[in-house]
Amino acid sequence: MMRKDGSSVWVELVATPLENEKGELGGIIESFRDITSRKEAEKKLLYLSLHDPLTGLYNRAYFEEEMARLNPQRQGPISILVMDLDGLKIVNDTLGHQAGDELLRTAARLIRRCLRKEDCLARIGGDEFAAILVKTGTSAAQEICQRIRQAVEDYNQKEKPLIPLSLSIGMATTEGSLSLNEVFKQADNNMYREKLLARKQHPQRHRPSPHGRPRGPGFRHQGTHRPPRRIGNPYGPKTGIRREPYGQPQAPGPIPRHRGSGYTRSHSF
Repeated sequence: MMRKDGSSVWVELVATPLENEKGELGGIIESFRDITSRKEAEKKLLYLSLHDPLTGLYNRAYFEEEMARLNPQRQGPISILVMDLDGLKIVNDTLGHQAGDELLRTAARLIRRCLRKEDCLARIGGDEFAAILVKTGTSAAQEICQRIRQAVEDYNQKEKPLIPLSLSIGMATTEGSLSLNEVFKQADNNMYREKLLARKQHPQRHRPSPHGRPRGPGFRHQGTHRPPRRIGNPYGPKTGIRREPYGQPQAPGPIPRHRGSGYTRSHSF
């Protein structure tokens, strides 16, 4: 139904029959109710059930539905990409979750630009993305992987972000009678293999610095590392606990009598 201003509106029609004295149908009363707000709320809930609210990509539920719906025999070859955002936990722990969220959004935008419109891209975990490429063989999927790596490199060189972007990518393609679940496992294993190789080649990018900031390009360590302070026991004199070497306390002695209270406090356990 259309409003006077030309905008559309969802309505609910309720028809009530009118009968005469003989029980015959004499007419119908129709009433219309505006349910646009309800329909918009349903649409929003449907969107949230299938999309990741942070990046706007599909979520794991939609990704698994697509995996079950697609048929490799009819729509093959099908390639699957699994991508992991390197160092997200370090960024969250040292620079805060807002910085980590922005890193995730940036990665999602770069990956989306490198894929085709019909490709299904989803965020399937905290730092993990996956894409389903229908009618895409091994060579074409490898080209897409290289396109994503080049986009990440160009972003780091052009934008020079405080937090350099790094992705580990794994790829696999349906061959023979392999199911999509088996192809996904292969892609996931290939991604972890690439991540482990990158850790061996660039270990400084995958561990925190002694100053609580990630290592790697874009980060400068200032000052000198302070050794941890030795924490004493400020309540030792009151509780009777004495600090031994290496901070090991002795068992407490008898509980002292409180002056001026007129009684000795005792506890039973």
